Amino acid sequence: MRRLRSLTVVSTTVLPASAVVLPALAGSLPAAAAGAAPDGPAMPLGARIAVVVVLTVVAAAALTTAALSRAGRLSRSGRTGVRTPAALASDRAFAVANRTAAPFLVVAGALALLSAALVAATGLRGAGGLPALIGCGVVIGGLLVLAAARADRAARAETPTALPGGPRR
Repeated sequence: MRRLRSLTVVSTTVLPASAVVLPALAGSLPAAAAGAAPDGPAMPLGARIAVVVVLTVVAAAALTTAALSRAGRLSRSGRTGVRTPAALASDRAFAVANRTAAPFLVVAGALALLSAALVAATGLRGAGGLPALIGCGVVIGGLLVLAAARADRAARAETPTALPGGPRR
């Protein structure tokens, strides 16, 4: 049931936001592919490389953490995964929290990877490039915050006596 609710949140909040942001980011892709000069200057090469590297690192971290969470290979003693007090209360709570966060991390990582590819391909030409990139960053950040909140809720439900106040609903 938890997985279904997580996927419902992703499909009702993230996908509509992505449907608005990604087409704006990809707006200059057809013109660049056709060899036409899109409106507006391209992002300077150094800035483009920096943005692509940052987005790729974010994507790799999110996707790797999601894969390790799903496989049950994260440990509380490491530095990776959801690290809220509720999640760190026990090994079981840590595993539940990270499994709950995994779908959000997959979507955030995929969006970051797609954004990196579009920045590399288009150079953010056109009027909508930079606002769309900022929008993608906001959506990715929102996904990470949502993942942490859902994971913390799942961990609190898993260990109701380990934390003052019991589980939050």
